[in-house]
Amino acid sequence: MPRPFCCKKVQALPACRIFKPQGIPLSQLNEIVLSLEELEALRLAHGMGLYQQDAAEWMAISRQTFGRLLDGAHRKVTRALVEGQALRIEGGPSRLNPSEEGAASSNRPSTQGDPMKIAIPTMDEQTLSAHFGRSKAFLVFDIENGQIRHREVRPNVHGHQAHGHQEHGHAGHGQGHGHHDHGGFTALLHDCSVVLSRGMGAGAWNALRSAGMKVYLIQQAVSAEEAVALFLAGGLTESEEGICRAHVHA
Repeated sequence: MPRPFCCKKVQALPACRIFKPQGIPLSQLNEIVLSLEELEALRLAHGMGLYQQDAAEWMAISRQTFGRLLDGAHRKVTRALVEGQALRIEGGPSRLNPSEEGAASSNRPSTQGDPMKIAIPTMDEQTLSAHFGRSKAFLVFDIENGQIRHREVRPNVHGHQAHGHQEHGHAGHGQGHGHHDHGGFTALLHDCSVVLSRGMGAGAWNALRSAGMKVYLIQQAVSAEEAVALFLAGGLTESEEGICRAHVHA
């Protein structure tokens, strides 16, 4: 019995539907059809850098099905490039998710247009710090057309780490939430429009938002690239969960 088709979830449509070799009329070329779900697999795996299991969950399919989609997409794109054929993007058993598409457009800036910068506090230059103000540095990602183009490390000279405090120093002499230079944070990240963090104090939250930045708090431990991918895929919403209000200077 043939394998039944499942309707894959697609969250982005291509800006162009046909790609072909320069200088040759389309009527003179053979066409290879790349389905929408195959393009989505390429976008999630390579454009966003998601692991295949995570990408499969975004598309509401199994890890094995995602692997088959990605392999098929690789083969088709390779044939088009090597053999000089036209590539047409259309069709396939896929669907747009209107609820998620609406949530993404209302909760984050467009990632398909103007370039943007995303700031992430970090202790190891790899993962999100547990607290914005006590991070050792900020990773700043340049985003263009929904993809990471450049990554920069900016040392945090305005938080506790600059003065010898520890990441989790909540006990003794009040060093858990001492004074931070919130104006210094906004100046350091002045060219960023989005901040992703695992937690922060109310003072930093208010300062960043007053400076026009969108702030998203991610509760789970993820890498910086995974956090950016979640944001670009529309998987984050602005929420005050994760803000520490015990001391307004945190």
